[in-house]
Amino acid sequence: MTWVRRAHVAIGEQENLAMQPAPLPLSEPERLAALSRYQVLDTGPEPSFDDLTRLASQLCDTPIALVSLIDAERQWFKSRVGLDATETPRDLAFCAHAILDKDEVMVVPDARLDSRFADNPLVEGPPNVRFYAGVPLVESDGHALGTLCVIDTVARELTDDQLDVLRVLGRQVVSQLELRRRNRELRAAERLAQMAAESRASFMVDMSREIRTPLGAVLGFSELLSEAPGLPPGARELVKTIARNGRHLGALVGDVLDLSKIESGQLRIASAPVDLRELVEEQVELQRSHAEAKGLELSISYGTSVPATIVCDRSRLRQILRNLIDNAVKATEQGRVQVLLRGIRGTDAQPVLECEVRDTGAGIESERLVAIFEPFRIAEPGRNARFGGTGLGLTVSRQLAEAMGGKLEVRSTPGNGSSFILKLPMRALEEATGDLESGSAPPSTSRLESARVLVVDDMPDNRLLVRHMLGRVGADVRCAASGTIALQMLKKSPDVDVVLMDLSMPVLNGYETLSLLRARGFDRPVVALTASASADDREACMAAGFDAYLTRPIDRSALESTLENLLGDDSNERLAA
Repeated sequence: MTWVRRAHVAIGEQENLAMQPAPLPLSEPERLAALSRYQVLDTGPEPSFDDLTRLASQLCDTPIALVSLIDAERQWFKSRVGLDATETPRDLAFCAHAILDKDEVMVVPDARLDSRFADNPLVEGPPNVRFYAGVPLVESDGHALGTLCVIDTVARELTDDQLDVLRVLGRQVVSQLELRRRNRELRAAERLAQMAAESRASFMVDMSREIRTPLGAVLGFSELLSEAPGLPPGARELVKTIARNGRHLGALVGDVLDLSKIESGQLRIASAPVDLRELVEEQVELQRSHAEAKGLELSISYGTSVPATIVCDRSRLRQILRNLIDNAVKATEQGRVQVLLRGIRGTDAQPVLECEVRDTGAGIESERLVAIFEPFRIAEPGRNARFGGTGLGLTVSRQLAEAMGGKLEVRSTPGNGSSFILKLPMRALEEATGDLESGSAPPSTSRLESARVLVVDDMPDNRLLVRHMLGRVGADVRCAASGTIALQMLKKSPDVDVVLMDLSMPVLNGYETLSLLRARGFDRPVVALTASASADDREACMAAGFDAYLTRPIDRSALESTLENLLGDDSNERLAA
């Protein structure tokens, strides 16, 4: 049944012929609050509403149709057909009367015969309203926000079918309002989630920096101590254990940081030629002592179509292989771990590098395979207690593979081991954006003898570590505890060959100190030292005018080779003198 309220109160039946504004609904404050929650007032046209308004006009055969929303002092038209005005005062609004009864369509067959509307300016003048029918737009909490109404300039009625159509279209208008509100709330929630992810990523970057700085001292001094003459064999093994666990902690910090960057969309992928065999063999050798201690065979096999050089992000490929080989060695109690490299054709006939890490471990149950790539999930209960790990390595590895345009797959049979297969597109060398990347070869330390190096760092342990590292190769190392002190030292005695500059110093940070140095005409190389190891940081350093970039924990061979490259022929001239 279609409920209709026909409002045609004859003028002669009332003594007061003045126009009668509609009374306020009993729950007017709540109704206005509900309207405000939709945040639709004064917004632009939207096809979803305009289509319904046109349809109402066509099916009811009226020249005017409106989606009218009743605000505190006005009626505002979200959608309109046949009317130029965008709003009218609420006192003039037929719709203000229609929302008083939420369950019925209000019909005014002839406004000239209704005492409430006879002298209404909208009746006496343009748009010359004679006929009106409006269905209340009732939202989910039961408040009528406005109406979908049709208007004609001649007195008339709607058929029962037309009234039914008007009510159906009115419900669709409400559905569009609800959908619009939910989409807006979803976008707001997505923005909050993105902000939270970015805040978490920023926190993780800061935390990573705070961990990497003391970790650099632990690893650096452990390396120096392990090389100290006269150290008892037992003590040397203890020092190596400290260094090994320090490197493991550094890898875990890197995995957590990478996961945070991936989640916040801040991960950057580099592209440069990489010596593939060197990289793979480096990662295998890092695990060889662990494998031999367990009596495992650890081998590499290259297919005939594997290129010597590929274009990719060296550090990310190294990270993936480290995780896969480390996991395989941990999970295998007897037998072997194989690293198999093949060149294949992908589904689109493009060349693909396939790197498989195969072990003879216990394998993984099929129902648990889905979970192993989820963050902080372990393939089987108790596995982390036996083998170690946080459950992040595979998660990060798969997402890094996908960020590089590839994928990481797993095949496993309980009792017969597992295979993790990394597939990466083999891009042409022309696509590279950098020079050939390879591991740092041990430098000829004599070239740094007598090199004058200024270390600028507010952390005493960091200064002491670099002093010892470079002191062993004969460098003349001077130290400054702040950017301000460094400026004073270089003003008095500018005869240094290279400056190592920490970026995160108080008062004057590394960027500010470098800027002041360059403004004074200082033209010697300046190397950035930082615990932040992202591509963005590297680019920011290069853009600021640093000559090179080193991350903590500092790799001694990388430090020495970087300084040698920067000093170049100057080192030979210095030694000749």
